[in-house]
Amino acid sequence: MPPDFGDSHIGSGLGLSAAYRAVQSWGGDISFDSVAGKGSTFKVRLNQWDGAIEVAVPTEAKPAAMSEPAPARILVAEDEAIVAMVLEDTLSEAGHDADIVADGLEAIELCTARRYDLALLDLGLPGLAGDEVAARLTRADPETVTVVMTGRTLGADDPRTARFDLSVRKPFETHEIHEVIARALELKER
Repeated sequence: MPPDFGDSHIGSGLGLSAAYRAVQSWGGDISFDSVAGKGSTFKVRLNQWDGAIEVAVPTEAKPAAMSEPAPARILVAEDEAIVAMVLEDTLSEAGHDADIVADGLEAIELCTARRYDLALLDLGLPGLAGDEVAARLTRADPETVTVVMTGRTLGADDPRTARFDLSVRKPFETHEIHEVIARALELKER
């Protein structure tokens, strides 16, 4: 039986659009069959790789401004399993101490037990929306920097954006996560 992610994902299409872009970037295709009341079947077709992998080795060192940030304690609240796994790997490889949860209420529970340098919060979390998690987290610890992760287009006048210090748009590349963490840690030091 597939995992139940609640009604918050119905109609958002964010997971499928991210998967479709990833498969297309590899020259593949996704097709599906859907039967009301029975579910959907998705087929992913990828080309077979028949060549060697070439790895470009940079000859210049990174500029000081682009150096890796110091390890941070990070709360991640993300209910899409694949996105959570990518974030967990990315943050772990960078040496960060990350707690990953899939529900807004779980995020609040962790915040009562630990302090975080920053929180990466999906906007459409089950249990408690990401903007409400950010508001409660900021009240509990005003020094925690909050970052919204969303595939939705939010206008500057959207009241949900006021609860976050920074944002990163889904789908994102790992370098974008490193950049937003560096900005968050700079913001925290001010």
